[in-house]
Amino acid sequence: MGLTNREEPFGQDVDLIVLAPETLHLLENLEEHLVLAVTGYENQLRALTRPWPDLSSFTWLDAAASLGLSDPHQGPAAAARELLEHSAAVDERVMAEPIQRMFGALLAYEIFKGLTGAIRPETADKVLVLNGLTGETTTHPVAPSPEWGEPQRKETPAPASQPLDIASSRAEEYDAAWAKLVDPMTLPAEEFTDLELEQVPVKVSSLTSKGSTVHGASLWTTADARIETLCRAYENYFSTILPPTTVSPSFLGVDRDPEQAALRAVRSAACAKALSSDRAAGKECELFAESRAGHFIRSTAPEMKYTDLGEHGGWHVGLAYDHNRWAVTAAPELSEALITAAVEVLGARQADVPLGHGNPERFLGTGTREAVFFEVRRLPNELADSLNLCVVEATWRAA
Repeated sequence: MGLTNREEPFGQDVDLIVLAPETLHLLENLEEHLVLAVTGYENQLRALTRPWPDLSSFTWLDAAASLGLSDPHQGPAAAARELLEHSAAVDERVMAEPIQRMFGALLAYEIFKGLTGAIRPETADKVLVLNGLTGETTTHPVAPSPEWGEPQRKETPAPASQPLDIASSRAEEYDAAWAKLVDPMTLPAEEFTDLELEQVPVKVSSLTSKGSTVHGASLWTTADARIETLCRAYENYFSTILPPTTVSPSFLGVDRDPEQAALRAVRSAACAKALSSDRAAGKECELFAESRAGHFIRSTAPEMKYTDLGEHGGWHVGLAYDHNRWAVTAAPELSEALITAAVEVLGARQADVPLGHGNPERFLGTGTREAVFFEVRRLPNELADSLNLCVVEATWRAA
C-alpha cells in the first residue's frame, strides 16, 4: 500500500495508493483501481469511491462526476486537474494536523474494511465526508457518470404523466426507505422544493434533479407525492445512463418493489403506444366511477373532460384535460386511468406548471388499434442496488 502527499515513485507491488488533496494531479497517471483519492473543499475533507475487490466498480471518476466537480466529457486527465483546483478552496483550518489525523484514522478503518472484506467500506459506493470544523462524518451515495463507458440511451420523453397507484397510501415507507434517496451533494434527486406548494385539493411535490424540476401528485399524502416524484426523477436519470436492450421503443420503471417497477414501466409503454398511433382512435367519455376517488374528482373538477384512448396490451389508457393542461395514464380499468390522469392535471394546476403538449383533441378519431403485448426485463445497475431500487424496462411487440 502506498500513502502519499508528495510526488514519489511507487513499487511494483502496490495495490492501494491514497492521494492527499495536494497531489491529485497524479490521478491522471495512475490506474483507477489503485487509487483512494481525498479531496478538500471549504470545511470538508472527502474520500472518493474506489473499486474495492469483489465489492464495487465505482472509481474516483464516478465520485467526481456525481459531486459535480468534473465534466465527464473531458476525460480523466481534465477531471484530475479540476479536482486539484477545487481542493485549493479548502479552509486552512481543515488542513490542521489534528483534523488530518482524525481523517487518517477514518481512512485507515476504510482500508482495513476494504482489503480484508470483513465489513463493506463506505467508499465502495459512497463519498465519505468529514466536516473539519464540527467533526461530523457523513456519507453520500454516488451516482455513476454516464459518459465514462459506452454511449448510453437518449432520455426517452415520458408520456404526459406516469400513472399513480390509487389503491392505497405508501406514506409509512417514506421516512425509512425513500428519504435517503435525496442528497444534494451526489444523487440525481437533489432537493425537494415543495414546501410552498398548495396542497389542496390534491397533494403535490417537486424536486430538483440534474438541472431540471420533477413534479408528482397523489390523492393521499405529501409523502406519497414525494415517493412518486422520486420514482420519476430516478426513471429520468436511469434513462440517460442505461443502454437500451432493444431497438424497439422502451420505457423504464423504478421502484423499491420489483413488481411496482414493472407496472410503472408497462404503464409508461402503454401510454406511449396509445399516443404514438398514426391513426387516432380516442373517444370522448365520462368519468363513471362510484369510488370515493371518483366522487372526489367529479366534485373537485367538474370542468374536466376525458378521452378513452383504448385498450393496449390489457391496459386501458385514459386522458384527462382542462382548458390548458392534459395528462394520460394507464390502468387495468378505464375509470382508474381517468382518475389518475385527472389527479395529474390538478397537481400541475396547483404547482402552476405546464402539462401536455399540443391540443389533446388530436387523439380523437375512428382509427384502428394495433394488438400488442408487453415485454419486461430487469436491468442490473450498481447504483440502483446500493439504493435498494429496482429498474425495469418495458417495450411492446405486435401480438
